[in-house]
Formats: sequence, C-alpha cells, structure tokens
Amino acid sequence: MRWFCLALFALIVACSGSNSVTNAIPHGPSAPAGALGPRLNARIAHLGRPHYFYNRAAFAARAVQHRANATYYGTGVLQYGGGPVESTAKTYLIFWGFTGASDTAADPDGVASYLIKFFTALPNSGWLNTITQYYGTYSGPKAYITNPSILLSGSYNGEYFDPTPPTSNTYTDGAVANEALKVANIVGYDANTDYIVVSPHLYTIQGFDASSYGFCAYHSSVTITGGRLLSYTTFPYMPDAGYGCGAKAVNNPGTLDGVSIVGGHEEAETITDADATTGWLDASGQEIADKCAWLDMQNTTFPNGQSFPTQPLFSNASRSCVQSYGGGSGPSPTPSPPPVTNAVKNPGFETGHLKPWTTCHSKGRMPLGFTTTDKPHRGKYDAYAGTIQGHSEPAGVTSVCQLIAIPAEGVLTFWARGIGDDFRPGVFQFARLYNTSGTIVKTLYKIDRNEKKWHEWTFDLSAYANGQYLLAFGIQGKANAGGRSIGQYVDDVTVR
Repeated sequence: MRWFCLALFALIVACSGSNSVTNAIPHGPSAPAGALGPRLNARIAHLGRPHYFYNRAAFAARAVQHRANATYYGTGVLQYGGGPVESTAKTYLIFWGFTGASDTAADPDGVASYLIKFFTALPNSGWLNTITQYYGTYSGPKAYITNPSILLSGSYNGEYFDPTPPTSNTYTDGAVANEALKVANIVGYDANTDYIVVSPHLYTIQGFDASSYGFCAYHSSVTITGGRLLSYTTFPYMPDAGYGCGAKAVNNPGTLDGVSIVGGHEEAETITDADATTGWLDASGQEIADKCAWLDMQNTTFPNGQSFPTQPLFSNASRSCVQSYGGGSGPSPTPSPPPVTNAVKNPGFETGHLKPWTTCHSKGRMPLGFTTTDKPHRGKYDAYAGTIQGHSEPAGVTSVCQLIAIPAEGVLTFWARGIGDDFRPGVFQFARLYNTSGTIVKTLYKIDRNEKKWHEWTFDLSAYANGQYLLAFGIQGKANAGGRSIGQYVDDVTVR
C-alpha cells in the first residue's frame, strides 16, 4: 500500500478524528507537476504480465490449505525471486474520466473520496506493517521494506483527475498502461510508486465481472524508455461488480467495502512484487494478499482513527494470515526465508540454446527440439518440439526435457502454446515426468490444441519431492500425416 503525504498536515488531522469514511475531505491538487520526481516524456518499451486478483467466486472454488490451525491459499511461505520491491512505497491515484472528487456521473458511489481517505490512513498502520518482513536485493544490498509515517520527508503523493475517459467502454491493458505513463510524465516518475488507475462507472476491462473466473483488479508493470520500471494497478469501478468484488463483505449495505479490500490487496502486492513476477510469491505463484484473499475480512481501525474493511495479509513470521504485525512502524523485521532457487536451469531459454535442456524422443529419424524466437511468452526465446517446415510430422514422441531435483514443496509452473492441424486419435501435445530410466511417471496433461495465445499451467509435484525426474514438454505424432502438423512451444518453466 502507499501513503498519501498530503500537502497540509493540518488538513489530515482535521479529517482523522472521525471513523466515518463518507464525509467530504480535502485532497491534493490535480496534477502537481513534478510532485513525485522528474518529468519523463518517456515511452512504453515493454508491457509486463498482469497479476490478477480474482473475485470471490473464483477463490471459493480453490483449495484452502490448513496448516497448524492456519488457513490460507497456495503452497508454503512466500519466497523471494530476486526481483524489484518498493522499499519506500508510495501511491498516486489516477481517476481516469473523473472531473473531480464530486463527479456523480462518473462516480455515483463516491469511490474517489473513499479511496483518497483509505490511502491517507494506511501509513504507519499495523495492517500495512506486515510488509516489513520482506526485503529486496534487486538494486543492491538487502533492504527491508519500510512502513514510514505519513510525514516522511519527500514522499508527497496525491491524486490526478483526468477528465478524458477511456476511448471505449471496454478498455484494454495497454490503454491503462498508457494512462499511467501519461500521468507519470506529468507528475513525475518514481520507481517506488504504484500508479493506480481508477476507471469510472460503467467502464470496464475484459474479465472484470462477477463470473466464476472474473477478476476485480490487477497490478502489472511496464518497462519504459531508459530501462526503468513503472508499476501500475488497474482498478475498475468496484461497485459495478457488486458482491463478487467485495460489496457487503463486512458491512451492510457495504457498497464500498470492496474498494478498500481490493485497494489494500493490490497495494500490498505491488509493494512486495513490483514487477508482478519476480518479487515475493509462494511456490504456486500466490502473492502476499492472494494467500489470504476474501478470508476473515473485518473493519480495521487505522492510526488516524478511521476504519475500513480489510482482508488479512500473509505473514512468513507466523506462517498465517494476519490483520496486523507489530504496532506502528513495527519491530525489527523478522528475517524471511532465504531465496528459493528455481530447480529448472535456463528456464526461459534466454541463453539462446537448450543446454542444460536436451531432446528426448523415440528412436528413428525425426526433428529435434530447439529454441526459437517465434513470439516467446517473455524475453527473446522459447523452445519448440514438433513438426518443422520441410519435414514430415514426427512419427512418435519428440520433446525438450531436463533432469531436475524436485524440492520438498515443489510446484511446477510454465507457459505453453500448442499448434497444429492434426487432430487424429493418438496425436497430441503433452507435459510429463519420466524417471531416470525413461519410464513415464506422470502425464501432467495430454491435449491437442491449435492456440494463438500462451497458456499458463501449474502442477503440484510435492508427491515426487526429493527425487530426480526428467521434465518433458513435447508431442506425440503419427506417420502418414498428409501435410498435417503438430507442435508445442514452452517458456518460463519454474519448479520451486
């Protein structure tokens, strides 16, 4: 979460004496030029990968872990992947398509005023203090994340009301990223700032809904010119999703309950995993707030006396979901577990060759697996096994594989994309574990797809912990294909 250091402390004190979150409040000026840092005039060089916060129905369908009287989602504790964190975190709220805090057409439920109050309340709170257990080494020596007071020198934050709404009622992730960068170019850039883009009533992004697999918000990042990382959060108009995204989660009527629950969730995750990929995640890819999503929600009172609905955050110290950790700026951080390395070497094939991957295939003449630059999931390279131009479909198995030692709570995550037009029985793409004798131990999936998009897969390998296995991704083909083909790309393979 980030904190708003509003321009006048007297105004903050004046609005902190009540538990109400519905009164009109003062707020910073719209677009104070250079408020955060230098103006950029920068461009987006690369879009990151969103990390979604799914709605209540989606989490209700997931398995909850029960360990020593603690309940949470995912696998084990949070592990540091070596990526960026926001060690002195800040927030800048961007109200996209709002003329101001009292724009009832764009904001009939008062989301803007509520969010400003919520982020003003966060600093120095026991709730936010949970983040101080975690650290980063991305920029140099180990530095624990801090929870400074609201008057931390130089950390002014505010809000920007952009009266120009999205160009379509259903906007895209690219449009959100551009809006975040647009405002960063105005108010300044800061690597420790989460630029939260809030869209108006009746505007949406694909996937934001109350269906079983809908999401409520997500955080992501872009690399901008100069190689700098800009973190942003896509925050649709939460009351439009109703119960699925937190309405009545704690209070009745509770129309805005989900605004602070989702806002806090995204803030904590951006602080501890700024690029939404390589910060603090558990072995199944869950972040600090995912592990406690929609569990044990309550009204939490913050240091300024105001109360907001919140969900817990995951504490490595207690291996449980908590609503507070210490008090105020908190005790010395509890050392977190050391980084858990990926059991897979060359996981994204970014060396440009397979090694230490190799090719596992049946006897006979057939194309080997190899690395490609054919629209990889991330980075420059991926790997491919299957039919290649100028050759017949492989008559049997061909795959890329690597011998790995599976850790105690091993979870496999990877991205795959199947291609082809041979849908005969016995022709398929697969992911498998083989023992060192070459016998199939587990077929993780066996499918036959022709996909234009990458698909993420996650499998629990803990049943094979402490053993050595060949992890293979490939295809089973047949002779006499008559010009038909079958193939599979794979990228970003992790076993942690």
